[in-house]
Amino acid sequence: MEICSPATTWLLKRAAGIRRGKQEAGEVVGKLSVKHIYEIAKVKSKDTCLQGVPLEDICKMFLITCRTIGIEVTREDLDPVEYKAFLEKRKEIVDRQLKEIADKKAAKMLRTT
Repeated sequence: MEICSPATTWLLKRAAGIRRGKQEAGEVVGKLSVKHIYEIAKVKSKDTCLQGVPLEDICKMFLITCRTIGIEVTREDLDPVEYKAFLEKRKEIVDRQLKEIADKKAAKMLRTT
Protein backbone atom coordinates (compact mmCIF):
# COMPACT_ATOMS: atom_id res chain seq x y z
CA MET A 1 0.00 0.00 0.00
CA GLU A 2 1.31 3.38 -0.96
CA ILE A 3 0.55 6.65 0.77
CA CYS A 4 -0.12 9.54 -1.58
CA SER A 5 -0.56 13.23 -0.99
CA PRO A 6 -4.02 14.51 -0.01
CA ALA A 7 -6.78 14.86 -2.58
CA THR A 8 -6.50 17.75 -5.00
CA THR A 9 -9.77 19.33 -3.91
CA TRP A 10 -8.65 19.22 -0.28
CA LEU A 11 -5.37 20.95 -1.11
CA LEU A 12 -7.08 23.59 -3.23
CA LYS A 13 -9.70 24.33 -0.60
CA ARG A 14 -7.09 24.60 2.15
CA ALA A 15 -4.93 26.88 0.04
CA ALA A 16 -7.96 29.10 -0.62
CA GLY A 17 -8.99 29.04 3.04
CA ILE A 18 -12.43 27.57 2.40
CA ARG A 19 -14.28 24.55 3.74
CA ARG A 20 -16.79 23.88 0.98
CA GLY A 21 -17.21 24.48 -2.71
CA LYS A 22 -19.81 26.48 -4.56
CA GLN A 23 -23.48 25.78 -4.02
CA GLU A 24 -24.84 27.90 -6.86
CA ALA A 25 -23.72 28.35 -10.46
CA GLY A 26 -21.31 31.23 -10.94
CA GLU A 27 -20.55 31.51 -7.23
CA VAL A 28 -16.96 32.41 -6.28
CA VAL A 29 -16.05 30.77 -3.00
CA GLY A 30 -12.34 31.48 -2.91
CA LYS A 31 -9.37 32.79 -4.81
CA LEU A 32 -5.91 31.46 -5.59
CA SER A 33 -3.03 32.75 -7.64
CA VAL A 34 -1.32 30.81 -10.39
CA LYS A 35 1.64 30.43 -8.02
CA HIS A 36 -0.58 28.50 -5.60
CA ILE A 37 -1.70 26.17 -8.38
CA TYR A 38 1.90 25.61 -9.46
CA GLU A 39 3.06 24.78 -5.92
CA ILE A 40 0.19 22.34 -5.38
CA ALA A 41 0.93 20.75 -8.76
CA LYS A 42 4.56 20.25 -7.72
CA VAL A 43 3.40 18.40 -4.61
CA LYS A 44 0.88 16.27 -6.50
CA SER A 45 3.33 15.48 -9.32
CA LYS A 46 5.13 13.15 -6.92
CA ASP A 47 2.08 10.87 -6.70
CA THR A 48 2.47 7.65 -8.65
CA CYS A 49 -0.68 8.28 -10.68
CA LEU A 50 0.74 11.59 -11.96
CA GLN A 51 4.33 10.56 -12.53
CA GLY A 52 5.33 11.24 -16.10
CA VAL A 53 2.58 13.82 -16.58
CA PRO A 54 4.03 17.24 -17.45
CA LEU A 55 3.63 19.87 -14.74
CA GLU A 56 1.80 22.14 -17.17
CA ASP A 57 -0.87 19.47 -17.76
CA ILE A 58 -1.27 18.93 -14.02
CA CYS A 59 -1.76 22.68 -13.58
CA LYS A 60 -4.40 22.69 -16.33
CA MET A 61 -6.26 19.85 -14.58
CA PHE A 62 -6.17 21.82 -11.34
CA LEU A 63 -7.51 24.93 -13.07
CA ILE A 64 -10.50 22.90 -14.22
CA THR A 65 -10.96 21.57 -10.69
CA CYS A 66 -10.81 25.13 -9.33
CA ARG A 67 -13.51 26.22 -11.75
CA THR A 68 -15.68 23.28 -10.67
CA ILE A 69 -15.25 24.05 -6.96
CA GLY A 70 -15.81 27.78 -7.47
CA ILE A 71 -12.27 28.99 -6.85
CA GLU A 72 -11.19 31.93 -8.97
CA VAL A 73 -7.58 31.78 -10.18
CA THR A 74 -5.74 35.06 -10.74
CA ARG A 75 -2.47 35.75 -12.48
CA GLU A 76 -1.26 38.25 -9.90
CA ASP A 77 -0.66 37.68 -6.21
CA LEU A 78 -3.59 38.17 -3.88
CA ASP A 79 -3.64 41.09 -1.48
CA PRO A 80 -3.97 39.55 2.01
CA VAL A 81 -6.13 42.40 3.35
CA GLU A 82 -8.55 42.25 0.42
CA TYR A 83 -8.71 38.47 0.59
CA LYS A 84 -9.44 38.55 4.31
CA ALA A 85 -12.34 40.92 3.63
CA PHE A 86 -13.54 38.58 0.86
CA LEU A 87 -13.44 35.58 3.20
CA GLU A 88 -15.37 37.48 5.89
CA LYS A 89 -18.12 38.32 3.39
CA ARG A 90 -18.02 34.74 2.19
CA LYS A 91 -18.48 33.46 5.75
CA GLU A 92 -21.74 35.40 6.02
CA ILE A 93 -22.96 33.84 2.77
CA VAL A 94 -22.00 30.33 3.91
CA ASP A 95 -23.75 30.84 7.26
CA ARG A 96 -26.90 31.93 5.42
CA GLN A 97 -26.70 28.92 3.08
CA LEU A 98 -26.24 26.53 5.99
CA LYS A 99 -29.23 28.06 7.78
CA GLU A 100 -31.36 27.64 4.66
CA ILE A 101 -30.31 23.99 4.40
CA ALA A 102 -31.12 23.41 8.07
CA ASP A 103 -34.53 25.08 7.63
CA LYS A 104 -35.30 22.88 4.61
CA LYS A 105 -34.32 19.76 6.54
CA ALA A 106 -36.49 20.81 9.48
CA ALA A 107 -39.45 21.47 7.18
CA LYS A 108 -38.98 18.08 5.55
CA MET A 109 -38.87 16.38 8.95
CA LEU A 110 -42.16 18.03 9.91
CA ARG A 111 -43.83 16.78 6.73
CA THR A 112 -42.73 13.18 7.25
CA THR A 113 -43.95 12.85 10.83
